[in-house]
Amino acid sequence: MNYAPLQAELEAFAASQTATYGIFFKDLTTGRTVGINEDELMKAASLNKVTTVLYLNSLAAAGRLRMSDRLTYDRATDLNPQGGIMQVEAVDGASYSLRLLSNLSITLSDNTAHQMLLRFLGLGNIAAFMREIGGRDPYPDGENLMTARDMATYLEAVLDFGRENPVLGERLLDDLASTIWDFGLPGMLPPEVRVAHKEGARERVQNDAGIVFARSPYILVVLSEGISDADEGFRLISVISRKVYDFQEGAAAGAGRGRAPASPAPRSGPSLTPSRP
Repeated sequence: MNYAPLQAELEAFAASQTATYGIFFKDLTTGRTVGINEDELMKAASLNKVTTVLYLNSLAAAGRLRMSDRLTYDRATDLNPQGGIMQVEAVDGASYSLRLLSNLSITLSDNTAHQMLLRFLGLGNIAAFMREIGGRDPYPDGENLMTARDMATYLEAVLDFGRENPVLGERLLDDLASTIWDFGLPGMLPPEVRVAHKEGARERVQNDAGIVFARSPYILVVLSEGISDADEGFRLISVISRKVYDFQEGAAAGAGRGRAPASPAPRSGPSLTPSRP
């Protein structure tokens, strides 16, 4: 397969925009990659929740904890009012299962749930785990920065984990495929295509990274900085995502590959007015 046309198309798109992009694509069948600024450290925002939860699940798979174990909420240290349901619903002194905190961290991008997991697991331990699974520069100087290439490495580790631990792995993939935010990578894709992904946003930062289970499955990471309108930032990510999808579909059709697996059925959850992850 010739990936030069995809490289050229993404380079032309990035050059036409005012935002700075870090993009990394990997075809999971061929192993071939395409990147733009893929080794530049950029603000990760909520993408770091993926590695936190993957580390948690890895400890559970190793028998070092159970997902039914519970953590006690300490409002003084755990409250993060930047998004999620727990900032409103959590009761000081109440306990919550690791499974629930993991689920909320991914599906709702709940910052308080994630803060509880960070306190429990330890940032240094998470960073060490990220290095073990192939990350080149996790939490440099303790900052939540990431490269697009590293984020793709972590997503591939999610797939590896799922193959080795089907029950825990499928739950994690299901959480990633069931987030309440679908503005970025899935935004312009056909609804039957399953996308296990995590969005992240801060001021002038919009990111999305995921595994797209198209006929020719692939990983795509898009980090962006410099757009003040979050809706526009995620719309542009969806444009990039569609360009990659169309390229892969054309390649898959030419190779006669099979149909894409269906997306999981939407599941019910708390009634929320979504705010950015």
